[in-house]
Amino acid sequence: MNASFRPTIYGVDAVGTLPIGGGFGLLGRIGYFHWKLQAATTVSPFGLPGILESGGDTPMGYNVDLGVGAKWDFAQNLGARLEYTRYPKIGSAETTGKSDVDLLAASLIWRFQ
Repeated sequence: MNASFRPTIYGVDAVGTLPIGGGFGLLGRIGYFHWKLQAATTVSPFGLPGILESGGDTPMGYNVDLGVGAKWDFAQNLGARLEYTRYPKIGSAETTGKSDVDLLAASLIWRFQ
């Protein structure tokens, strides 16, 4: 049996910054997101080669995400961020099972002034 899972997530987040000096700061985020999980399976019944049965499911839903991170503004218009965000309970309890999706992101920030 082969199985593949492909999550797609769209959301809106609010991000707050706590400055700690020297251009450094801590980040916190909370948001609301829509998710869709494309799940596909291919099974060879009774282990017989050459005979394949395919199936799939595409559950979707909404949930709240949370994240933390740090930032460093190393120039007036240029900075960097490192953030971790968790998207919980993606999937269907009946067909795919529920799982969390974790995102670790690094960003380079340019501010137009």
